[in-house]
Amino acid sequence: MIEDIYSASPTKPILNRQDACSTIMIEDIYSASPTKPILNRQDACSTIMIEDIYSASPTKPILNRQDACSTIIIKDVYPVSQS
Repeated sequence: MIEDIYSASPTKPILNRQDACSTIMIEDIYSASPTKPILNRQDACSTIMIEDIYSASPTKPILNRQDACSTIIIKDVYPVSQS
C-alpha cells in the first residue's frame, strides 16, 4: 500500500512510500504510451507493481491511474533510507 503522496511541482511529482523494509522515493513520472499504466519498482525486498491510481483520502491516498490514454512509467526510483 502506498502512503503519503507529495507533489513537489506539477512536473516533478514525488511519491513517498514507506514500508517495513525501506523508504522508497519515486521521482520523475511521465506519460509514455497509450497502452496500459505500469509502475514497477524492484528492490532487494520486493517488487511493487501499481496498475491504477485513485486518491482515497488526504491521509491514505492510493495511487491509481484509470486513464485509457496514458502509460505511467517510473523513471527514477531509488531507496531513500535503508536504516
